Amino acid sequence: GEGGGESSGEEIEDAYAQRKSSWRREHSDVSDDNYSVASFRSQRNVFMPTDDIILSGTLFKKIVSSSISWQPRLAVLTSSTLSFASPSNPSVVLDDIPLHEIHDVGFGSELDDMIDAAEGSKRRSSRRPTKTRKSASALNTDLVFYVQTSEDGKNSGRTFIFQARDENELNEWFSNITNASKDAKRERKQQSEKSKIGNSNRKWLQVNCLKLYKNRIYRAICSTIILFAVAMTLYQTEVYYTTATSSSRLLSDSAVKVFNVGCSLFFLVELFVMIVGHIPRWKQKFIIQAWNSVDILVILISVIAATFEVKSLRPVRILRVLRVLGRLRSFKRILRGLQKALRPVASALGLLMIVTCSYAVLATNLYGEVKPEFFGSLSASLFTMFQIATGDSWASYVARPVYMAERGSFDRAVALFFSSYVLSTGVVLINVVVAVLLDELIQTITIEKTAAQEAHDSEMEQKRQAARITGVIDPVIEMIAKFSDKKDLETRISSLFHTLDVYEEGMLDYDKLNEGLLALQLSIPVQLSPDDFDQLTMNRTLCSEDGEISSEQFHAIIVKELLRYSEREAANSMNEADDIHRSLLLNLKLVSLDLEVVKNRRTPIDQVRDDLATIDAQLDQMTEQVQLLSDTLLTQAFTSRSKAIRVH
Repeated sequence: GEGGGESSGEEIEDAYAQRKSSWRREHSDVSDDNYSVASFRSQRNVFMPTDDIILSGTLFKKIVSSSISWQPRLAVLTSSTLSFASPSNPSVVLDDIPLHEIHDVGFGSELDDMIDAAEGSKRRSSRRPTKTRKSASALNTDLVFYVQTSEDGKNSGRTFIFQARDENELNEWFSNITNASKDAKRERKQQSEKSKIGNSNRKWLQVNCLKLYKNRIYRAICSTIILFAVAMTLYQTEVYYTTATSSSRLLSDSAVKVFNVGCSLFFLVELFVMIVGHIPRWKQKFIIQAWNSVDILVILISVIAATFEVKSLRPVRILRVLRVLGRLRSFKRILRGLQKALRPVASALGLLMIVTCSYAVLATNLYGEVKPEFFGSLSASLFTMFQIATGDSWASYVARPVYMAERGSFDRAVALFFSSYVLSTGVVLINVVVAVLLDELIQTITIEKTAAQEAHDSEMEQKRQAARITGVIDPVIEMIAKFSDKKDLETRISSLFHTLDVYEEGMLDYDKLNEGLLALQLSIPVQLSPDDFDQLTMNRTLCSEDGEISSEQFHAIIVKELLRYSEREAANSMNEADDIHRSLLLNLKLVSLDLEVVKNRRTPIDQVRDDLATIDAQLDQMTEQVQLLSDTLLTQAFTSRSKAIRVH
């Protein structure tokens, strides 16, 4: 719940006492010193839930900075959210995950499988924790599970990784989060439907018809009945002409009639569900598809044929099998390819028709009197030319009888006329039509396969990103990382600070920083939780006591995150690169490590130089002492001589 600033002190104290007693019962390891009224009134006043709790306990959250650490978090699972708090301040929510925004929940062993799948590996996750454990590291890996959120949700597709204390606790959290997420999604969907329906019975009917139309079981029943109807049509066609009496047939006429009427009634119900479910978007997404229009026409013709016993219309029902085949992906691709090929194929056929009509007119004028049965009229000539174009006995049945009837011997003009037509149509134009059709089919299928592959690659990339080591503001750091030199880096950081400072106050706090990040309109939105803010500011050491960040502190934060980003990218590249690139990256990593060691260790040359400097300093000191001693001796000698002179 949220505690507003208008609440009185007594109300806050009462709420504080209730939450304190509740948390004391659930978490015996939380001391009274860690639970205070001051912490209860902390940032944003978002408190841990105390009602409708499904499961609660301590989980270890994976924190990625320059290194990976596991920090304890008090976790509470309700029917709507998964909330987390720090053990030192268990009343305030550090982070939360709405359950309806959970995209996937899996075990830690699947994170490696995600990278392998993205790289084309055939390994797949077993979705169960491995029971064979051989080392402490394997134990930690097996006790890890992740929660991946949706990209359009509050957490913008972030992946949260947690570790349980033992296997029973791991399985308990996994099963409860999975089931609660499904229930939350179902409830949210129902609420969305209720908000659309309101008090309207018409909308209620539309929503439920559309839901029924998309139901898999309903579609399976429709497909089964369609196949039975097609089989019955084939049976009727077979036995109607081969069996004389109805008594010798497998099914009686009355049984066949009842079946036809039943199928027609079911098709009418299906048509009603189809039309009512798509009324809100009838023109936009339903009637505009020729497939649906043809299906409606076939249903109406089938009903008319069954009602009025029109036998000539019964075979139309066979076309409904296309509805079943249309659910196959490969069949859909072919139909869409044919649909897109209609216009170019029609153009090629038009060219073929022009050439055929030209030859038909010439043939009618030249050979109409010689062979009137072939060329007596334009329609007869067109049919004859079509026969010649298909190559059906054109030489022996058409060409030779023409010149034999005209001259009684071989006629070169007749042979040239028909041969030129065969070459222009049968060899060239018909192949052009086929080539255009194949080109459109191949192009359409290739585009759809490419789109399917891109969707698959996008899914694999999403899984790979979930398995990568990432920081909370990596999309912002990626923009900064393109700097050319130190001056450009400082310019970019300063420009980013002024962009995030929406109110131009010169300071950024938690809320202002989140508003500024939203104003950036990144491809992957970034929203910070209080836990993320503490991590960025190194537990509030890089901000003021009021939680405000100055320009200098922001510069230090970005530089620190830039270094962490470089280390994370090197680690990710090591996991994702092939053998050669992995070797190069390892060498670069070792060079970087050597440079770090050199900074903290003196070489023998440095040691010699230091020794020489020490000797020089000692020599200088000895020279000064000798000079002082000589000066002292000279002074004493001069004094003694002066005394002797005075005595003399």
